[in-house]
Amino acid sequence: EDRKVAITRVQRPQIAAQLGGFFDALNSAFSRWGREGRRRKLSDFQTFLRGLAAETLAAHKPESHAAWPILSERFPVVADFDVAEPSHFAHEFSLQLAALLGKEPVEDWVAQKLEAALQLQQAQVWALIKGCSAICPCCGSKCDRTDKHTAHRCSHHLLPAFNGWRVAGTCEAALDACRSSKNHEAPKRSDYSDHLFPNLQEYLQAEHPEWLPFPKEDRELLADSVLKAAWVNCRAPLLARYDMVDSTPPEWIQAYEESQRKLPVSAVDAAEARLIQFGYQPDA
Repeated sequence: EDRKVAITRVQRPQIAAQLGGFFDALNSAFSRWGREGRRRKLSDFQTFLRGLAAETLAAHKPESHAAWPILSERFPVVADFDVAEPSHFAHEFSLQLAALLGKEPVEDWVAQKLEAALQLQQAQVWALIKGCSAICPCCGSKCDRTDKHTAHRCSHHLLPAFNGWRVAGTCEAALDACRSSKNHEAPKRSDYSDHLFPNLQEYLQAEHPEWLPFPKEDRELLADSVLKAAWVNCRAPLLARYDMVDSTPPEWIQAYEESQRKLPVSAVDAAEARLIQFGYQPDA
């Protein structure tokens, strides 16, 4: 937002002045081109502009008419029609340009175009920052792929309990890491019914095939100290939100619980209340 303000306040007048210079140069070039009077092709004007650009560069004074090299490259010849009276054509061009600028000042036109360009750039940058919106079906971690894709991937999985997963039958918080053999082999309840899939593979095949193949560690994969500490100190509101039975190992609590960092039961509700002002919808 600061960059946007800086561009609109500082660079907009500069761009408007430069564009005004381009219009003046184009009008002047048409006037000079039309003085010869003979019948010509519109493409001849582009050749004329290139000649002016070459003269400017040869004179080593690009600041005198810096617009001509740019105009010679950008002037479009969509239809190379005959111009029977170049002088009349140049006069009409001057009148039409004056009428166009009379309807909308250069500053206003630049402001509109610049605002549209900045809005587009802002949307593109935000899309790049936001990345893919898909989340891991197990732990809820965000897909970290930024390219165009149909198969999702995540390299920073949490514990499934962070996403409300419970052990079937006991409702205990699922604390086996996503990639662990134990999580792969554990039954998974359908997102849409009470059906119980015998393992992670069948659950993903039926309801989240875009997350296949899902990474698996051959050995037993235990949560690292960061995840353990995060769960121990964040578990109270998550247990309440997802109606999970606390199955946190006592040794985790003893090693990582910190009274000054531990979240209260109301933490999730408070966070959602703060996010509503930014468009967050709790039930979405």
